Amino acid sequence: MAKQQSQSTLTATPTTVARGGTVNVTYKSAPSQGAGITEVSILALGRHGDVLKVVRDASGSGTAQWAVPADWPVGPENTTFQADDASCVVSVT
Repeated sequence: MAKQQSQSTLTATPTTVARGGTVNVTYKSAPSQGAGITEVSILALGRHGDVLKVVRDASGSGTAQWAVPADWPVGPENTTFQADDASCVVSVT
């Protein structure tokens, strides 16, 4: 028997990206959450404070893309993506 997901998840692919690159941020809601909610806001905490909108499908999943600005300062820095109930980190190099 498959184990049911008990909480929402937020994942980023890739987890390390260069300036000017793109990250896919995927939100998967817990089965008990968000019935009838089709859109989730995800905040990129960092230099730019971007807000991503994820439109969820019938399974509760959705993906948005975040483009790292080409003028991002040189050097590694982490950016955290935060939804109401999940988060993940991307390292910008």
